[in-house]
Amino acid sequence: MTDAATKRNARNDDNQPEIIKTLTQLGITVENIKVPADLMVAKRAVTVIVEVKNPKQKASDRRLTDNELLFYNRWTGLFCVIETKDDCRDLNAALVDGFRATFAYCEKNMQDHFRTCYNRRGKNK
Repeated sequence: MTDAATKRNARNDDNQPEIIKTLTQLGITVENIKVPADLMVAKRAVTVIVEVKNPKQKASDRRLTDNELLFYNRWTGLFCVIETKDDCRDLNAALVDGFRATFAYCEKNMQDHFRTCYNRRGKNK
């Protein structure tokens, strides 16, 4: 990977501080891990890996990077893409309802992300 690609992949989306603030205000524990995705969040013993994308960008620019996609394809845990405060509230509601609700939220979230940004369905886990 080139230095430019590394810098691009390491750059935070403009909305990430707002997303972290919103998640924290909702009582979600947030760790800014940056690699392999932006955040690791947890509530009520349920942990989710979160990639933050900026909804102001065109859909093709909100695709997962190559490294994020490689991680997503091998990760057997929960993973989702968060873009807005509403996404934060939806994730929180799922976390409050427990693992099964969070699993369902993450699956739908990724299917929607792939449909929007790649014009295809999300992977089946």
